[in-house]
Amino acid sequence: MVQEHPVAEAALLTLLRDPLLRETRFTVTETATGQERTRTLSLGYGADGIRGTADDPPAGAWTERTVYDNRERPTLHISFEGVVTEFRYYPQSGQLSQQRFFDNLT
Repeated sequence: MVQEHPVAEAALLTLLRDPLLRETRFTVTETATGQERTRTLSLGYGADGIRGTADDPPAGAWTERTVYDNRERPTLHISFEGVVTEFRYYPQSGQLSQQRFFDNLT
């Protein structure tokens, strides 16, 4: 038997912290499925791995992100290294038709 439950943002994983206090942070979509929108590694928080300290790099460093369409399918993924993957779908079936890879957003 399968049960469906509405997903509240508070119930979604938004932070992982290891015993050394290094953090990995997540943001999620506001939809019922709560798909991962961004993930920021602790490397993005400087050598100490703790957010909000003086050694933090500029905002967005060590963050990957995913963009979804109105059918909640990924359309764009930008990796930690800045590599871009574009996902294209067949209009009628909705199946994935292409994955295109680029070195950056330009």
